[in-house]
Amino acid sequence: MILSVWWKQFKQAASYLGRVVLNDRDISFMIPGVFAAPDLHRLMFGLFYPAVLGTLFFSLLSKLSRILTQPRPWVAAGSATPPKRAAGCLIVLHFVVDFQLTSSIPARDYTIPGFLVDLLILFTLFLAFDALNIGRPDPIQVRLSAFAIAGTYILFFLWSLVTFEVVRGHMYLWGAEVVGLVLFIFVAIRRNVILFCLGLAIMSLVMAWVGSAIVSSLREAAVGVT
Repeated sequence: MILSVWWKQFKQAASYLGRVVLNDRDISFMIPGVFAAPDLHRLMFGLFYPAVLGTLFFSLLSKLSRILTQPRPWVAAGSATPPKRAAGCLIVLHFVVDFQLTSSIPARDYTIPGFLVDLLILFTLFLAFDALNIGRPDPIQVRLSAFAIAGTYILFFLWSLVTFEVVRGHMYLWGAEVVGLVLFIFVAIRRNVILFCLGLAIMSLVMAWVGSAIVSSLREAAVGVT
């Protein structure tokens, strides 16, 4: 009996709130407003990217600080050996380069497909970092981390398709994405930590060089618009 009374009151309250919302605000304008291009851009590059990148950076700082406070800390802990720290720093560097490039897209040109691709890129980069097992005694999962990085280059290619109007004049970017994909598939097959770190260093520099031209052109276009 009591439950039926509560359920009746709940339905009345829900009905009242529904009438208030529908009378005060048109739902058809709420959804496009929340998911408009500038809002998605702010959500991705003001929240998601900094949150994930900051998490990786903070997890590295705690391990790197032990270099100054403990002699050869990896001997005792076994959780942050030099190859792990080096690979972690290089993934963060790669992450920073990616952030600088993708965040340069004007907010007005940002789209829902681009937002979804960026979410997948965040996941694969985090997966690549997590496979290093920093903070855990387990060895580096080179194959998993390398395949995750290769996956990011597939997603970079999709990102280039989504933002084709912006990057169509920068063919070097497409070439760099193909090279990165092939390189990290090769590293995953070889499962070599040194090759993995070397590949990260090379591709970070390549993407920074290729991306700098795109970022510069977008900045010049923004200045011309203003």
